[in-house]
Amino acid sequence: MLVGNLIASGSSDKSIKIWEINSGECEKTLISHTNAVTCILKFNETHLVSASADNTIKIWNFEMAVNIYTLSEHTGIVKCLLKFDDTTLISGSIDKTIKIWNLFNYECLSTLTGHESSVNSLALFGDNQIISGSSDKTVKVFDLKNIKESRCIKTVSGQHSQLITTVLNLDDKKIISSSYDFLIKVYST
Repeated sequence: MLVGNLIASGSSDKSIKIWEINSGECEKTLISHTNAVTCILKFNETHLVSASADNTIKIWNFEMAVNIYTLSEHTGIVKCLLKFDDTTLISGSIDKTIKIWNLFNYECLSTLTGHESSVNSLALFGDNQIISGSSDKTVKVFDLKNIKESRCIKTVSGQHSQLITTVLNLDDKKIISSSYDFLIKVYST
């Protein structure tokens, strides 16, 4: 839900559409990506963030249908987005990295490494931590207390036999993960 009765969708046709729920009418079409839109995130009451197979992240004023800025430091398809706080965005990519962005000045604050394959999912976890799920079949917990010195504090492996598609936070104590192995697992870190 964006505001009121509006929702957004991203498509393989490279566009983002803003829909009015009650009428089913497309209110606006946002076009700027050069490949499929892979993820959309409402960042605040006026801004939307999109990720794409064109390796970029775009920040939009969805009310004005304007692309404000393009983040382009990833070297592979951007698969997932996460709002960390009011000015910080986190992205995961097929390039095996997680990037932490300051959306006030559009600076990449940190690049987290450690996964051996695509980062497919991100979630908040506890105080100043995130979890990531990857095609390398692992879940990693990263400590972001000092963003410029963020680091992996735990790797969970052996839960899945196929790539991890989704990670979720269950009450800041447990992780839920799903995989192409058709299993959903719940476990403590």
